[in-house]
Amino acid sequence: MGNIYDTVRLPKDAGGTLLSSLATKFRAFKLHALQVAPEAFPAELDSESRLPQSTWLSRIAEPSTTILICVTTEKDGDEEPSMSGDKQLRILLDGEWIGMFTMIGPVSRDDYIWPESGQPEPGLEGSETRWQLTSLFTLPAYRGHGIAKRLIEAAIRFGKVVSDEMGRASERDVQTRIRLVVHPDNTGVVKMYEKFGFVDSARMTVAEACIANGAADVVPRYADPKKWHSRFGVAMEILV
Repeated sequence: MGNIYDTVRLPKDAGGTLLSSLATKFRAFKLHALQVAPEAFPAELDSESRLPQSTWLSRIAEPSTTILICVTTEKDGDEEPSMSGDKQLRILLDGEWIGMFTMIGPVSRDDYIWPESGQPEPGLEGSETRWQLTSLFTLPAYRGHGIAKRLIEAAIRFGKVVSDEMGRASERDVQTRIRLVVHPDNTGVVKMYEKFGFVDSARMTVAEACIANGAADVVPRYADPKKWHSRFGVAMEILV
């Protein structure tokens, strides 16, 4: 029998011992990911490994961050990232984590704009939700099994859920704008996102990408201009 996968989000309201258990599992998985694929993350293993438990708890609880996890389970079907908290907890605590993706947002229009990047003008406030995707990772043993596809689809789906909720509240159509930044040498990754409808929309610096990805703290105060401020990162965007 083949592996069964579920894509869920880390719940922010688990509370107490359960939340602590999730934070411990999240920390272990993130540190392993940094060992396996350090290029996928803005942070470094050494600094992340020294962070206290309270930081990992805060990362899960952060309102502007949604962490999607792909888990191997024994039940059928891929779940919506907005499923009930009880189901999320059962799957996350009992299953093996094999992939993750982080969503930053909804982002305000002002914070989403990088004037020098050449990006297209985002919609007005209230007409769309805006998201930044970062830190896509799949365990090597599960690459080639469509895990990245599941995580990307779950991210788009979750963004649309939030937009639909906003639209119902305001009685208007609300679109979903999602962006991520890829190194230009990662042509395979660029092609993968193109299959989902992402298009090359701008050029961002490493510093800008880190800030957009919620990792402003990793940008050195006296950053090497060539490394941090050269405009070569491919910003890809989708509007649905």
